Amino acid sequence: MSQRKLEQARSFMFVPGNKQRFLDKTESLPLDVAFFDLEDGVLPEEKPKAREMVAATLDKSWAGPRRFVRLNAQTTPWFEDDLKAVIRPGIEGVCMTKVNSVDELLAGIDSIGKREKEAGMAPGTVRVVAAIESPRSLLVAHNIAAAHPRVCGLIFGGEDYALEVGLGANRIAEAAEMLHPRNVIVVAAAAAGVLSIDGVFPDLSNDEGCLKDIWQGRRLGFTSKSTFNPAQVNMINEIFSPRPEDIDYAKRLVAAFEEGKAKGEASIAFGGQLVDLPILMRAQRILEEAGES
Repeated sequence: MSQRKLEQARSFMFVPGNKQRFLDKTESLPLDVAFFDLEDGVLPEEKPKAREMVAATLDKSWAGPRRFVRLNAQTTPWFEDDLKAVIRPGIEGVCMTKVNSVDELLAGIDSIGKREKEAGMAPGTVRVVAAIESPRSLLVAHNIAAAHPRVCGLIFGGEDYALEVGLGANRIAEAAEMLHPRNVIVVAAAAAGVLSIDGVFPDLSNDEGCLKDIWQGRRLGFTSKSTFNPAQVNMINEIFSPRPEDIDYAKRLVAAFEEGKAKGEASIAFGGQLVDLPILMRAQRILEEAGES
């Protein structure tokens, strides 16, 4: 696994930065990464208050998920104020929103580095998830993912993307119109060795649709899924974790391959399938993810 990845980061949840009870509740959720939100989840007049509340949450003793902050875009007047408030001990990373080019990304990372130094933090402490939210950013997604060691993941901003390409307000079924950008992000992230984080499922009342959407993201190859609904976290964690039957199959496959290897065979027949090195490595990855390696 690439050192740029966040290990076992299946679930990411956006938490409004101006809602104290939501910030407090986050600590007890079975969540991998919290995105304390200063961007779309907070009205302009509430942003100063949200910065203060998020900063206080970063300062407190914490036994919950990893703490990231979703920043306002660099093109807004709030970006530098966000950094000044939240780049402090306790933060592990940020989500840079509406990243449209490598130049934008690197300029933002330069600002992060300066704030990191001012806060007395070790260089490189703050990691970056870059949000792909427009056709322009989609076309350079791999370049963004590979541009800097701080980048640990790409996240799909599906609603902003849909706005820019002129899609309707309501998603239909499994949102086939989103398949192309989601595929591109998966490939771009995998090529750079970073996480690929699927976008949120916006319909709060449609559990069946949410389940299908999470499975679709998993089948497409995403490593992780984002949400703004605590009720979806367990579903995400379960689907983005190896299932018991997958672990059992992987164990048996690895054992059979080792037996074949001892006989000088580079591939084996297992379960009616020809198994060679790439399939073995996929089985080993499943065991690694499950902590069984």
